[in-house]
Amino acid sequence: MSVARPAHPTPDTNVSVTLGFSINDRLRSKIAFFDDVPIREVSQTCERCHLTDCTERAAPPDVLHQVAVKQQIALDLKALNQKINAT
Repeated sequence: MSVARPAHPTPDTNVSVTLGFSINDRLRSKIAFFDDVPIREVSQTCERCHLTDCTERAAPPDVLHQVAVKQQIALDLKALNQKINAT
């Protein structure tokens, strides 16, 4: 569940609060109107989000890309090290 509003005193900036709930049978039994609530899959922040079909994306997944680049560099260095050690 999320709530967003303009920040005070800077109305050009938004602030939001998000509460996450584990969707399970217990939650369904506690919330009588559960089936009327729209459900969306979310991740963390847009910069860390792996979802590719998100219509609400507000920023590119820069952090996720940086992690992928670092992982690829580590794999490349490992492969180079193995080549050097093999000769």
